[in-house]
Order: sequence, then structure tokens, then C-alpha cells
Amino acid sequence: MLDKPKINRVKATLKQRRAIEIAGENGGIISKAMIEAGYSEKTAHNPDKLTKSQAWEDLMEKHLPDKSLTKVHKQLLKSTLVEHKVFPLAMEDKEIKDLLKSVNCTVRKIQRGDQAVHVWFWAANDRARKDALDMAYKLKGRYKDKPLVDNSKHYHYTNLNDAAIIKLMESEGLPLPEAVLGRLKSENLLKK
Repeated sequence: MLDKPKINRVKATLKQRRAIEIAGENGGIISKAMIEAGYSEKTAHNPDKLTKSQAWEDLMEKHLPDKSLTKVHKQLLKSTLVEHKVFPLAMEDKEIKDLLKSVNCTVRKIQRGDQAVHVWFWAANDRARKDALDMAYKLKGRYKDKPLVDNSKHYHYTNLNDAAIIKLMESEGLPLPEAVLGRLKSENLLKK
């Protein structure tokens, strides 16, 4: 069973119910819904005020019950697509079936034409399966200890001055961005 976040067990206010209703209508943009419902911008910048409330938990259970999510998730893990391939006339039906079976595909229809053999078959929907596995691992917290991708070295420089960028990059042992190097060279500030 998944650990549920700590929930504030206070009964839903009219403002909470309105924000939840608006979020359902606007595609789930929580901060925008909170402002529209009457929350201050400061409060709206912390959506946990709403999403960790009893009202939010009740709404999620009503519209997205765990039992339904589990059912759909299991379907995604077994998801298939109907694919079509063209094979040469020289290939026998059994050869085609064996070939496709060797890569976990199930032949649904073979149609022989004058110039080629058309075959429709079920194949694993790798994208849906990958996304379902990714979702399951995230929900089970398997990524938190050892993330597959290290995003910690990606910085946004727009709000940092050159000195802060230099200090940050040096502390990480990374080269300076070209934009910073160019500015420093043009202003003759680059240390030699």
C-alpha cells in the first residue's frame, strides 16, 4: 500500500471547495484556481495549503479512486498496438508468424497481394508500458534514492550575476558558460 501524505484533517471551507471546483475546470492549475477562488497570491504560490487538505483528499478519492487507478495501470502495463508490416511474397505465412512471435508479436491477419504480403499484428505498446512502469516506480518511491537522471547540474543563469555563476561553477568543477566567458572577455575581467 502506498504511503499517503500527511493530511490536514480540517473540514473543507467554501473557499477550498470553490478552488477545487475551479481546478477541475481549468485542467488542474492549482495556483490559478486558488487565486480565482479568493486566496491571496502568496497563499496560492503554496498549493500544498489546498492539496494537503481533507477536501482535496476527498475529491481525489471521489474522482480518482485507487481501485480504478490500479485497474487502468495494470492495463497500461499490458498495453498493445495493432501494427502493419509488408513482407516479400517469397515468405511463407508460418515464417512470418514465427518471426513476429520471436519478438513477442501476435499475428492477427495475413493478406497476400500481387506484389507483397500485408500482415497486421499486435505488438507491445512500449511507450505506454514504459510510462506505466515509470509511474509505478515513482509512486513506490523507487527513484528518490537513486535518480536515473542527475538534474542537479543544470542551472538557470538568468537570475544570477556573473560572480555567483563563477562561484557556483567553480564549486561544482564545471566550465563557465560561453555567455559568461564572452562577457568577461569583452570587459577584460577574465582572470588569467
